[in-house]
Amino acid sequence: MEIVNMKTVLLVGMIIPLVNGLNCSSDEFESNSTDLCCSKCDPGFGLVNYCTRGNATECLPCVLKKTFSSPAAHAQKCVPCTSCKMNEHVVTECNKTHDTVCECNIDFYYNVSKESCQICDSCAKGLGALRSCTGTHNSVCMRCGNRTFSDKTSAISICKPCSKCVGKQVETQACTPEQDTTCTDVIFDLYTTRPQSNRRGDEYPTQTEEEAFDVIPVYCTILASVIVGLLFYVMYKHYSRIRDKKRHKGHDLHDDVEYSKTSGADSGVFEDTDHHGYRPCKEIGHHCKYNQLTRIRDLPQSKKKEIEKHLAVKRAGAERLVEDWTILARELGYNCKKIDKIANKNKDTLSTVQYLLSDWSKSRTATVGVFIKALIDIGRPDVVKLLQNDGKSETFVQMV
Repeated sequence: MEIVNMKTVLLVGMIIPLVNGLNCSSDEFESNSTDLCCSKCDPGFGLVNYCTRGNATECLPCVLKKTFSSPAAHAQKCVPCTSCKMNEHVVTECNKTHDTVCECNIDFYYNVSKESCQICDSCAKGLGALRSCTGTHNSVCMRCGNRTFSDKTSAISICKPCSKCVGKQVETQACTPEQDTTCTDVIFDLYTTRPQSNRRGDEYPTQTEEEAFDVIPVYCTILASVIVGLLFYVMYKHYSRIRDKKRHKGHDLHDDVEYSKTSGADSGVFEDTDHHGYRPCKEIGHHCKYNQLTRIRDLPQSKKKEIEKHLAVKRAGAERLVEDWTILARELGYNCKKIDKIANKNKDTLSTVQYLLSDWSKSRTATVGVFIKALIDIGRPDVVKLLQNDGKSETFVQMV
């Protein structure tokens, strides 16, 4: 009897769990709160309410880039997206089914103990990265050797092989752990070695001798430079002659001859002239004889003073805003700057005229002929008449 009761207890114990247990399909999950098999939420949807005997499972879609629900979280709410921390950057943005994927920035690695990205150890010059820094591992540095070098500080650069000089290059500095080999190109082979032999025909050590090279381009360059220099010199001299001709254009030799003919004098233009072609003032009795080629500085002192006084005095009835000496100075080749300088140096008109004539008389073109032309151009025939007459006898002086 006891044996039958024992079998009955065991059978009931096996049947009761089978009756109470739920056999949910693969598209369902067992709800602990309602003891029902509820439909799973699709990926990207979050659980809002469990199912009941009268209602199905309630799910809502996650918000893009804000919340997500992975395929395995079919019975969970939408989870907020993760934001990348300091020294991290986004590899993949958050969507409805996957969280944000972050990665450490360049030269940073993820330190598990600190749970953050830490800066990698940099390998200094002469050291190379045995293991380069990655997002998950720190760098490991090693001294460069065996003809390798590293010329910059980096957490990822390895030791590079030293360069070798090739062809006609010459090694000017050997490779070191901090610097690569330095090579220099040989531009000209000025020297070469040639074997020489003794009387028996045996070759013995060679000696250096200069090798000829093409010098024609060098000579052509020098010759071209000389020709260009000569051209510039000729142009400069030509320009100087034209400038002097314009500056000295005060009288013409032909005009001198014509003037002498109209004045009833002889045309002995070249007699009694100095080495520049100018005729000096010539004493005849008590008077001085001069012509158009006579220099102003060679005029008698008394004649100079008369001219200066006439130029300093305004003509009667003349109403001019500018004094005659200023207009005369322009005719003689003075510019405004020099005229102002002369005016500032002297107090009155007489001293100004004296300074002007004294300064101009130093010029090679300061002759009686040029002076007369300038006086005629400014309308001072009174001073011209003064030059053409002797101070004592008032007789006409030959203007040769």
